Amino acid sequence: MSISTKLDPLKPESFNHKYAWINGIRYHYVDEGQGPLVVLCHGFPDMWYGWRYQIPYLVARNYRVIVPDFRGYGETDAPYVKPGDVDGLKAYGLKNICKDLAELLDHVGGKGTSAIFIGHDWGGMTVWRMCLHYPERVKAVAAICTAFSPPNTQYIALEQLVKTWPQFQYQIWFTDPATDEELDNNVSTFLRNIYRGVGEDTALVHQCSLNELPRNLPLSSKLALSEQEFEYYCRQFARRSFHGGLNYYRTRRVNFDDERDCPREVSHQALMIVATADPALPVSMARKMNKYVKNMELKTIEAAHWVQMERTAELNEMLAEWLSKLSETKAKL
Repeated sequence: MSISTKLDPLKPESFNHKYAWINGIRYHYVDEGQGPLVVLCHGFPDMWYGWRYQIPYLVARNYRVIVPDFRGYGETDAPYVKPGDVDGLKAYGLKNICKDLAELLDHVGGKGTSAIFIGHDWGGMTVWRMCLHYPERVKAVAAICTAFSPPNTQYIALEQLVKTWPQFQYQIWFTDPATDEELDNNVSTFLRNIYRGVGEDTALVHQCSLNELPRNLPLSSKLALSEQEFEYYCRQFARRSFHGGLNYYRTRRVNFDDERDCPREVSHQALMIVATADPALPVSMARKMNKYVKNMELKTIEAAHWVQMERTAELNEMLAEWLSKLSETKAKL
């Protein structure tokens, strides 16, 4: 039996779980396969498990796949930040998360190791920022749903951003320190409404805004995952808390300051996959990307936000095709 056939997405324990001291905290990651190094980066509310259907697929195609729980998630440490502690929030700024990933590469492959990065949601934002903060560590980059946005030349407060992109209204709620406890007390209800597939209920979520979820939205009858998978997520977030993941939404000022001297363009070979029914990250957000990402291939997939779960086979094929092209063009894999 091959390694990839031993990996059962319904059995998290079937994956090779490892731990390391990275950038001052204990990091958890999954390490599978042999070959060119691919790092898969998750978003919110997610963890390594969001890539459970991609890991065996890529391993079977002779890639070594590293999938961390980001700082604040799953079995990775989640440093507590007191409300109003701006310095403390720097731990969750994208520059520091990129440092986590650079040190993780050093750990799994030796000093200066580079990799192909693929990210979704906040993981997508992070892999784009890896290209700015640690360009030499990125061989190629792909993002699902999350378009590249260049560093702002002037600070834009979240309240101002929402005027342009009203679907981000929920982020104001996420920045409220009281939301940590509210979500921790409503883990199943919150996640059941978040993990929705394509359908009318997906639009309903954002018409009502996410900050209404724990209070008055009915339970979704259309999950993008099985009940068994859903229960694993619930157990992980009940144990870890939402505090770490929500801190990412509180770092706008930190990220702005950290990116003042960053380039505004990405020169790496890139793949952008947009989801036609994503209510939070619509296709329109990627329309001007080619101005800043010169070597980009744009793909469209019929899905809502949870592409890895909703369109597993189609997404896997897209990623495999792109990775194959990198090899054919003799990218330094």
